[in-house]
Amino acid sequence: MPQLKLESQRKIIAEKLAEAQKMMPASNLPVSVRANRCVEILDNVKDYQPAIDMLGLCRPNTPINLHGAISSGEPLVCTLTWNAAGDKGVSYCVVRKKSGIPQRHSDGDMLAQSLNVLEYKDKSIQPGISYGYAVFAHRQGIYSDPITCKVEKFSELDVKRVRATADNGVCRFSWVLPTNCIGVRILRCVNATPPEYPSANCTIVTERASANYDDTSVSNNKTYGYRLQCAYPYGNGFRYSEGYTVMLTPEQPPVALKNVTSKTEGRTVYVRWTSPDTTQRSVLVREVTSSSISNMIGQIIPATDINSILGNGKTYVNTTSSAQQCQFDIPPNTSIGSCNYIWCKGYYLGSDSSIKR
Repeated sequence: MPQLKLESQRKIIAEKLAEAQKMMPASNLPVSVRANRCVEILDNVKDYQPAIDMLGLCRPNTPINLHGAISSGEPLVCTLTWNAAGDKGVSYCVVRKKSGIPQRHSDGDMLAQSLNVLEYKDKSIQPGISYGYAVFAHRQGIYSDPITCKVEKFSELDVKRVRATADNGVCRFSWVLPTNCIGVRILRCVNATPPEYPSANCTIVTERASANYDDTSVSNNKTYGYRLQCAYPYGNGFRYSEGYTVMLTPEQPPVALKNVTSKTEGRTVYVRWTSPDTTQRSVLVREVTSSSISNMIGQIIPATDINSILGNGKTYVNTTSSAQQCQFDIPPNTSIGSCNYIWCKGYYLGSDSSIKR
């Protein structure tokens, strides 16, 4: 019985070897055809030496359509994708090189040695650095020529950590620099947003400010457009990000309304005041939901901070200082703490008036 099983196995092996010999490609066929045929043979007879020898002489085709894309948020991730070139039995290696393009599989950092997919995510990159990538197909220790691409990302300032305000005769900026950024270039135009690249119509306020910056070369009641660009060392010079833009108008701070009085008749509240000057200003009568407002009466605050200080209360009236009076209805059985606020291009100045029903 064991003898019969042995004879049967020998017969199967002989048949496989004969089939492998029959499948061996002619030496005058294209390289890719010979290589793919040898891979098919080795799938059936993994140690068929003639196929191994021929495959070792066949260089894989270069992968095609390599594309690299870097994510917008941090931490940065570069996603590489490519397409196969029709070779069977190949794996892929990914090589990265800073400030250059890999030419060989040993020319740079080997990120992946034997990938069987057509994608790789590089999670170890930083902004402001140029990276060259190369993808090689390899089989039996034989590498294809590389397909390459260059990828770089010049990160922007984090908008949530940028503060830009206009005061009396000055525009103020603060920020937190991204990784590898050495400073911020500030461009300025009058009544317009500066272009990404400096032009004759814009002013370079500062080339590379590393910390907070105050622009004092401005005039009140003029509107200025700013572009804040991150600066990165690049070769023998610098590269700049596209930039964060903002419009600001410096001005003298507003003054409070005078002689503010309020009177309730039924469900209607009547408010009167005297204008402090002849300047036309906006006046808001607004509900206050914050308990800390009593400490803010008479103080000047930016418009961007109004909700955080007063709370998200209802605005009952939006009128002008020259009107010198207004009225509004309040809901029944409601106690409302209210403030009259004078507004002028981003500033509020409060005078307190409590109204009860």
